[in-house]
Parts: sequence; structure tokens; C-alpha cells
Amino acid sequence: IGCVCILILTNGVSKEMNLRAELISQLEARRKAEASSNYKSQFLANMSHELRTPMAAVIGLLDILISDDCLTNEQYSTVTQIRKCSTALLRLLNNILDLSKVESGKLVLEEAEFDLGRELEGLVDMFSVQCINHNVETVLDLSDDMPKLVRGDSARVVQVFANLINNSIKFTTSGHVILRGWCEYPNSCNDSPNFYLDQKKSRVIHKSKDKINANHAKRISLRDNKVILWFEVEDTGCGIDPSKWDSVFESFEQADPSTTRL
Repeated sequence: IGCVCILILTNGVSKEMNLRAELISQLEARRKAEASSNYKSQFLANMSHELRTPMAAVIGLLDILISDDCLTNEQYSTVTQIRKCSTALLRLLNNILDLSKVESGKLVLEEAEFDLGRELEGLVDMFSVQCINHNVETVLDLSDDMPKLVRGDSARVVQVFANLINNSIKFTTSGHVILRGWCEYPNSCNDSPNFYLDQKKSRVIHKSKDKINANHAKRISLRDNKVILWFEVEDTGCGIDPSKWDSVFESFEQADPSTTRL
């Protein structure tokens, strides 16, 4: 009986020691992971600060050059495009600075009025420079009833469209890339949650292949001074195989991973 009791007591102590050792190991692994994440965030923040300084100088010099009355129209247009591209790069650097805020859950989206049409026009003009040597036309097609001013975080909004347009250009060797936008609201007879999707599908099905249809439904809701804006990016690229539709939304996934496109 004495031997059995000693064996049972020893077994319990052994399990407790194993659990304690496992807990210590997990805590140490967590500490190392947090330290590594902090080092990464600090490195990216320092790198972004170092790159922002010369980029700000470049933009300042471009502003001086743009104000020069001696520039021809072609030179003025070229310098203006360079300035837009430089501003876009500076915006990307600012996004790197925001990474640490995102990881700590302290990122706050700005809420300010901005001219959405002007921002999108500048974005499309910037990408048109990228397509000069390619047989690809970039087009901005906004309905006439689009509000001039909207409220939100302009930098984040523009970045979303930039990612979509950039991806379309990557996989389009000829033809066009169109950023299209229009306003809609559900009337009293169409309050179902699928109303917008049904209308959008109907437009896509009946869209002419030879002519861009700009006559979208132009209805603005005045309730609460809010409107619902629809956007789509259309391109004549290779498209995505239906079997890949689910996988492309995963991180670091491509429909054709064997191809690297610049």
C-alpha cells in the first residue's frame, strides 16, 4: 500500500512540473514574438522617416518648378505628373508609419471633407503615365450626379482604388482599364438587401462590349445627407479562372503563381 501511495503522489508532481515547464516555454515564446514584432515596427518606422525627408524635398523642388512660367505646356504636364507620383509615394511611406498603429489597435481613420472626383482623376492620370509605353488606356467614368465632396479618410480611400487599378494594369496587356462610379439608393419598393447587387448584375449583363455605357441610374438619397456610391474596375485583361476565385482572397495568393508581373 505504501509503494502504491508513493507512486500516485510522484505521478501527480511530475504532471504539475511538466505543465509548469510548458507554460514557461509558451510565455517565453510569446515574449520573443512580441519583441520581434516591436523591432520590426521600429525598423519600418525609422526607415519611413529616413525616406520621407528626401521625398519631401523632391516634392518641394517640383512645386518650385511647376510655378516657373517658362515651362511649356508639355513640360508643365510632365512635371505635374511627376509631382503626383511623388505624392503617391509619400502617401505609401506614411502608410508604413501607420503599421505600428495598426498592430497596436490605435489607428484612427480621419473624417474630413475631400473632393473624391479630383482625387480619383489624379489617381487615374498617375497610372496613365505607367501605361504610356503599353497599349492600355486608363479611363475614369463617373456619373454626373456623383457628389463633389464626401467625408472620410481620403488617403485610405485612394489607396484602395490604387491597389485595384494597379492590379488590373498588371494583368492587362492591351485594351483598357476603367474606374467607374455612380450613385444609387433603394426606393420604397426596393428595400431588399439584394437590390443593389441585382441592379449591378443587370447592368453587367446588358453592358455593350463596344461602347461604355455611362447612363447609370442617377438617384441620390437625401436621407441623413448620405448617398451610396458604387464603384467597379473593369479591364480587358486575362481574367481569373472561376476555380481560383476563392483562393485569390487569401494572403500572398495569385491565380497564376508561376508568373511574376511587374
